Parts: sequence; structure tokens; C-alpha cells
Amino acid sequence: MCYYNNVAQDRPGLGSFSVGDIDPCLCSHLIYAFAKIQNNRITQGRNSDLTDYQTLRTLKNRSNELITLLAVGGSDTGTAPFLNYILVMTYNLHEYKEGYTGEISPLYKSPTDIDNDAFLNMDYIMKYWVKNGAAAEKLIAGFATYAQTFSLTDPSNIGIGAPTSSPGPEGPVASANNFGGAMIWALGMDDFSGSFCNQGKFPLTSTVKEVLKVTSASCMVSAPDLHLVNAPLDSGCRNEKNTTEPVDSLPSVTRE
Repeated sequence: MCYYNNVAQDRPGLGSFSVGDIDPCLCSHLIYAFAKIQNNRITQGRNSDLTDYQTLRTLKNRSNELITLLAVGGSDTGTAPFLNYILVMTYNLHEYKEGYTGEISPLYKSPTDIDNDAFLNMDYIMKYWVKNGAAAEKLIAGFATYAQTFSLTDPSNIGIGAPTSSPGPEGPVASANNFGGAMIWALGMDDFSGSFCNQGKFPLTSTVKEVLKVTSASCMVSAPDLHLVNAPLDSGCRNEKNTTEPVDSLPSVTRE
């Protein structure tokens, strides 16, 4: 399962990542983030979302296996009985503000982890969900496609738990426990073009698939429908100040 965060298209230059850049055979599920709820209806979060939804439709039409989903913000009440999957954000567990180095998404507790840090690892977090009643087959473990950087107080001390002074300079376990799989946050942070790391397109996401033995051998991709991808929205009567439109009232698109 892979998230597409719509803010990725706002990056400058080669960093800009749009829905049309996604390989429709890369992930079993493609989750578009985020829509919002307004006046008890699901609406787009930003002006570009309606065009993105049309492009998502072309990706689904090009692949015989892709499932597209819409991530919607909401309250954190007990919704587990109504969910097919629970995507657990087992990353961003350490950062420079703590004053020492730490792994962004550690699998297990390290010898240096004491007090609350002993809970900041994937093993504890996922088992905590199960212990508190979540169905293991609904749990999807999260993997980040980015890193945290640190500036060391002592450059010779490079271990986990080493003292830090500031963030670093800016830079460009699922199957064993019968969990449902893995999710990626987010495709736009992987090397989607293959031009940065020279390891092919989406190297991190592809590695996760390889480790989990997830294959897409039967996924068939058709040629892009350029007419549909570039189809302009009928916005002639739309007030630009009104940036929300119910998803269930999207205009139908005729394929040629």
C-alpha cells in the first residue's frame, strides 16, 4: 500500500512529483492524501484535487490490479470495527530535538533506549496495537522513504545515542507476525524518477516489495489515455473562492 501526498507536486524542479508520475503496477493500493470533511460531506482538500482524481482514474484504467483509495482526515475515536486496514505510522520516532541520535524507524529496542525511548520501536508499537484489541491482519506497518539527520556535538562519536547540537544539513517485520502488509509514506519521497540515486525508479518501495516477496507479475499496464489525463475541469461557473466540491458530485468523464 502506498500513499501519495498531494503536496509533493508543489516542490520545485525535479523534485515535483504528480499523480501522473506514479507507476500503476508499483503498489497494490494507491491512497491519495488528503481529502477533508466539511458540512458532513467529503470534499477536496485543495484546488488541484479534482484534476488529480481524474488522473487517478486513468492509473486505475491502465492497471488491471490497482485499487485506489482516498485518505480522509477525521476524529481518532474507536473506529477499528469499521476499518479494513489500520495503517500504523511506525516512523518519525526520533529527531534532533531530543539532543541525541536515534533511528527514525527502529525495528527493536536498542541497548541505549531507556525510559520512554524503550517504547519507540516498531516491534513494541505493533504488538501494543494487538495487545489492546486490534486485529493483526488489519495492521499495516509503516516504512519511511526519508531519513532524519543530526549535527554531532562530537564528530568522533557517531553511535546511536550520541549527543547532537542541531539538525543535520538539508539533503536532497510484517510477515513474521502475520500483519496485513506494509505501507509507504510517501511515494513522492522515494526516487520516483530514478535520476537521484541511479538505482532505478522507486528503489526504496521496490526493496520493501522484494523483502516482503510481493510480486505484481500479473499486473498489466495499458498505454496512458492522454485525453483523460489532460481533461480540463469544467470550471466555467465555479467561483474560485469556493475551493470545495463534494466528491460524490464530480462530473462524469467520457472516454474516447
